[in-house]
Amino acid sequence: MDMARVFSLVILLLTTPGFSQDDFSEKKFSPAELKYDIRFLIKTLENIHPDLYAHISKEEIYRDVEQLEQDLTKPITRLEFARKLIPLITRLGDGHTSVYFPTEERTEFLEQGGRVFPFEVLIRNNRIFITKNYSSDSTLSGVSEIVSINGLPAPELLDQLRPYISAELTFYRDIRVQRSFRSLLWNVLGYADDYDLELIVNDQPVRKHIEGITSARFQAVALQQSVNRVVKPYSLYITPEKFAVIDFRSMMDKNRFAKFLDSAFQVIRSQNIQHLAIDLRNNGGGNSQLGDMLFNYITDKPYRQVDRMEVKASNEMKRYFRKRHVKWYMYPLLPFAVFHKQARNYAFGKPGKIQVIEMKKLITPKNEPLKFRGQTYLLVGHYTFSSANMLAAAFSCYNMGTVVGEETGGVLTAFGDVIPVQLPNTKLAAGCSYKKFVHPCSDGSMHGVKPDVEIIPEPIELVMGRDLVLEYLNEVIKN
Repeated sequence: MDMARVFSLVILLLTTPGFSQDDFSEKKFSPAELKYDIRFLIKTLENIHPDLYAHISKEEIYRDVEQLEQDLTKPITRLEFARKLIPLITRLGDGHTSVYFPTEERTEFLEQGGRVFPFEVLIRNNRIFITKNYSSDSTLSGVSEIVSINGLPAPELLDQLRPYISAELTFYRDIRVQRSFRSLLWNVLGYADDYDLELIVNDQPVRKHIEGITSARFQAVALQQSVNRVVKPYSLYITPEKFAVIDFRSMMDKNRFAKFLDSAFQVIRSQNIQHLAIDLRNNGGGNSQLGDMLFNYITDKPYRQVDRMEVKASNEMKRYFRKRHVKWYMYPLLPFAVFHKQARNYAFGKPGKIQVIEMKKLITPKNEPLKFRGQTYLLVGHYTFSSANMLAAAFSCYNMGTVVGEETGGVLTAFGDVIPVQLPNTKLAAGCSYKKFVHPCSDGSMHGVKPDVEIIPEPIELVMGRDLVLEYLNEVIKN
């Protein structure tokens, strides 16, 4: 390990010391305690974030803070407080900076037999469709659209849930609402147990009173329905048309991914595959180093995933990194960080200083023996975010192949790398970006990676399980 690597490791984690988690489900906090948490949060985010008010003015946020404080006139639970506080932070428009709903209350509700919404849903064009039915009502088959839940029309319902999701782009926000729909109904609206639904089932209006299901029942039914479809973070399958697909769902575990890549590309080589798709449509990010590992197998073109990075120093950032990554035996080396520009900022940077790092050098991919030489496609969608979006940006910008699908949920000038924050009184958890990334081919406007071939499926096609992207690629191969 070289000294630069040592210095880089000599810099990580600020979390507050461990604490004994009280039972917060019924505890109420005074207005004074809640106001203190609000001010603490805003001050901490201002300390950490490189440009907190990039998408909304400081004056607007402070007016919202003042209004929120005026509304706090009596003691409330921290779940009630989260319902008031989270929309304030999502207004900042940074998909990585958030306050999270508390988990203990939800867990207690489920463990005590609380019943949840028994469907998976698809949200498109301000409409809600059922994609999986875990209820005891088997008549909800085919195409079922939810018109209202408990009397609340679908568009109004979505308008109430969207403010609880941090996002830069509206379609990414809806994807996140879709994936958290069940818990949001409970956390935001308090919906539980039974549900009155107004639906359109196969073009016919229907009203249903649906019983919710317990968490244990939900997990059992979900497992039963997915018995032959174990979802892995990355997997390879070969279509009958001799078309290889790497289903890349999570950028995690470098060692495991290295073994997967070697195994997958051995199969691709042995079967003389000439068409490869890398599917990022269900990838919300993770470790960007996995992107570099993948590029070693699919391209010879020099590239970079980031053109410029801005890193803001703060006391919170320095404590975070020291606690997380600096082991006891590394402390004697800590003073040497002053000789390494980037490590110096992490270890000793002046609070408030932003270090601008221009990535002038391109990365040359390794000459992997199993490197793929055929036609490569990258499949992207609205959920492609964070480090998966970084991968997509480099693939697109440096013309490594054809990008197919829908615009990514991540943007080309983005904030990221999150430092955890905990509020002192309510113990609500939050996270705050401390870096700004400018990705290759960014024009400074707010958009994701746009595909070379855009394929926008109709909601009904998605509900029926059609994959128009793979259908398109199969047709391309045949021709």
